[in-house]
Amino acid sequence: MSFENCRLMLNRQNKYEFSFASVIGTRNSQEDYFGVVTSERSIVACICDGMGGLENGAEASEMSVDIFTDEISSVMDLFSYQTPEYYLSLLDKMDHDVHRIKKTDGSKAGAGSTLVSVFICDGEMKWLSVGDSTIYLVRAGKITRLNQYHNYQTLLDDKLSKGLIDKAQYLRESRKGHALTGFIGMGGISRFDTCQVPFHLERNDMIVLCSDGVTNRVSPDETMQAVSGKSASRAVDVLMDLLDENSRGKSMDNATTVIIRIK
Repeated sequence: MSFENCRLMLNRQNKYEFSFASVIGTRNSQEDYFGVVTSERSIVACICDGMGGLENGAEASEMSVDIFTDEISSVMDLFSYQTPEYYLSLLDKMDHDVHRIKKTDGSKAGAGSTLVSVFICDGEMKWLSVGDSTIYLVRAGKITRLNQYHNYQTLLDDKLSKGLIDKAQYLRESRKGHALTGFIGMGGISRFDTCQVPFHLERNDMIVLCSDGVTNRVSPDETMQAVSGKSASRAVDVLMDLLDENSRGKSMDNATTVIIRIK
């Protein structure tokens, strides 16, 4: 496993520490990509999980992270004053460029990527996500998923709750529930999740970003137990050890996490 960690004091009142890890699992290539950008006041983290297969999936996730971090780096200390429209214009740029990725023979690759991202400045957080990667908040012994998944299962859940389909239809269609209904590279994203109003963070809050390679093997309750009351670096170690244990004897997807602790 690959582990790195860093601790950063952003100002005299607040401390943020973060750590991250990414593993290839049993796959032949790594299609997860992540980035962390910091300034005197702020920290931005994102994870992109590539789709489309082999080099094109990896290219899509790396391109998405590079565009995101390059754009954010130029406005880091001004970002708390940006409108939600800024975030969405950034999403459109990533989508446009990934949509244009071509194979070596010049044909359209059909590659794409999920995205989860958080921006934290002076104890307040915004986020943007598309796809089925996860942003958790762990606070006072409880874990909450902050973002909505953009997959067929989410649509089925909504239809069932509204009585638009019956239980038999729901169960039959759930076999295709993992199919994404929103991702970077679609050529026009209509499903995404963003924080319209800054989310206030508290001391000892843990923000856990992870690709589905983590969430498919580690439950929310297990994640909460793994990270609660620990430093960011220790939380990453325990979470990834648990992932390894839960994946023993099974195939394992690429898996990536970034954990931020508010001190």
